[in-house]
Amino acid sequence: MTREIMRKAMIDGVEELLTADEFAQASRMSLAWVRRQILEKTIKTCRIGRRVFIPQSVLVDLINAGMSEPPQAAEQAS
Repeated sequence: MTREIMRKAMIDGVEELLTADEFAQASRMSLAWVRRQILEKTIKTCRIGRRVFIPQSVLVDLINAGMSEPPQAAEQAS
Protein backbone atom coordinates (compact mmCIF):
# COMPACT_ATOMS: atom_id res chain seq x y z
CA MET A 1 0.00 0.00 0.00
CA THR A 2 1.55 3.30 -1.02
CA ARG A 3 1.71 6.31 1.27
CA GLU A 4 -0.93 8.24 -0.70
CA ILE A 5 -3.39 5.35 -0.60
CA MET A 6 -2.84 5.07 3.15
CA ARG A 7 -3.60 8.79 3.58
CA LYS A 8 -6.83 8.47 1.58
CA ALA A 9 -7.84 5.46 3.67
CA MET A 10 -7.27 7.28 6.98
CA ILE A 11 -10.23 7.75 9.26
CA ASP A 12 -11.03 11.29 10.41
CA GLY A 13 -9.53 11.99 13.81
CA VAL A 14 -6.78 9.37 13.54
CA GLU A 15 -3.33 10.90 13.30
CA GLU A 16 -0.69 9.75 10.85
CA LEU A 17 1.70 7.05 12.02
CA LEU A 18 5.35 7.20 11.02
CA THR A 19 7.81 4.34 10.70
CA ALA A 20 11.07 4.62 12.61
CA ASP A 21 12.84 5.49 9.35
CA GLU A 22 10.31 8.23 8.49
CA PHE A 23 10.56 9.62 12.01
CA ALA A 24 14.37 9.67 11.80
CA GLN A 25 14.29 11.48 8.46
CA ALA A 26 11.70 14.03 9.60
CA SER A 27 13.49 14.77 12.89
CA ARG A 28 16.96 14.60 11.30
CA MET A 29 18.01 12.21 14.04
CA SER A 30 19.77 8.92 13.35
CA LEU A 31 17.75 5.75 12.93
CA ALA A 32 19.79 4.23 15.77
CA TRP A 33 18.71 7.07 18.08
CA VAL A 34 15.05 6.55 17.18
CA ARG A 35 15.27 2.80 17.71
CA ARG A 36 16.97 3.33 21.09
CA GLN A 37 14.15 5.67 22.17
CA ILE A 38 11.63 3.01 21.14
CA LEU A 39 13.47 0.27 23.07
CA GLU A 40 13.83 2.47 26.16
CA LYS A 41 10.15 3.43 25.82
CA THR A 42 10.91 7.15 26.02
CA ILE A 43 8.64 7.93 23.06
CA LYS A 44 5.06 6.86 22.50
CA THR A 45 4.62 4.09 19.93
CA CYS A 46 1.84 2.11 18.32
CA ARG A 47 2.37 -1.57 17.58
CA ILE A 48 0.36 -3.19 14.82
CA GLY A 49 1.35 -6.82 14.63
CA ARG A 50 5.13 -6.88 14.57
CA ARG A 51 5.46 -3.39 13.13
CA VAL A 52 6.14 -0.36 15.30
CA PHE A 53 4.87 3.10 14.40
CA ILE A 54 5.32 6.48 16.01
CA PRO A 55 2.41 8.96 16.07
CA GLN A 56 3.18 12.21 14.25
CA SER A 57 2.30 14.12 17.43
CA VAL A 58 5.48 12.73 19.03
CA LEU A 59 7.52 14.50 16.36
CA VAL A 60 5.63 17.76 16.96
CA ASP A 61 6.15 17.43 20.74
CA LEU A 62 9.88 16.78 20.23
CA ILE A 63 10.21 19.91 18.11
CA ASN A 64 8.19 22.06 20.53
CA ALA A 65 10.23 20.83 23.50
CA GLY A 66 13.42 22.00 21.80
CA MET A 67 12.13 25.45 20.87
CA SER A 68 13.48 28.44 22.72
CA GLU A 69 12.68 32.13 22.46
CA PRO A 70 15.29 34.53 21.14
CA PRO A 71 16.72 36.81 23.86
CA GLN A 72 14.96 39.90 22.46
CA ALA A 73 11.52 38.25 22.59
CA ALA A 74 12.11 37.09 26.18
CA GLU A 75 13.03 40.66 27.27
CA GLN A 76 9.96 42.19 25.57
CA ALA A 77 7.67 39.67 27.26
CA SER A 78 8.75 40.93 30.72
